[in-house]
Amino acid sequence: MAFKISTVLEYSQMLDRNTCAPVPNLAVPDALHGSISAISSYQKLLSEAIVSEDPKDLYRALFAYPLAHDSKAFWALCRELLRINRDEIPRSFQAAADYF
Repeated sequence: MAFKISTVLEYSQMLDRNTCAPVPNLAVPDALHGSISAISSYQKLLSEAIVSEDPKDLYRALFAYPLAHDSKAFWALCRELLRINRDEIPRSFQAAADYF
């Protein structure tokens, strides 16, 4: 099973004075492909939301988060995080709570 070309992945590297090369013979277990793809999609959407500063893009990114994304507790946590971090994130993102 292969990942899409746009999937952001982290992988182990061997470094020495002259080279940087992937560690040989490592593989992602089949059972984790879906989870890794979902987290990668979330990260990509979140980075796009940060660039656009569009609250609806932030909502879409949060909705793509693969863990408990469609529960009342998750959306309550998102509202609380927006509130307590209001001085640290773009003001436009406060409107994202309207979509929760």
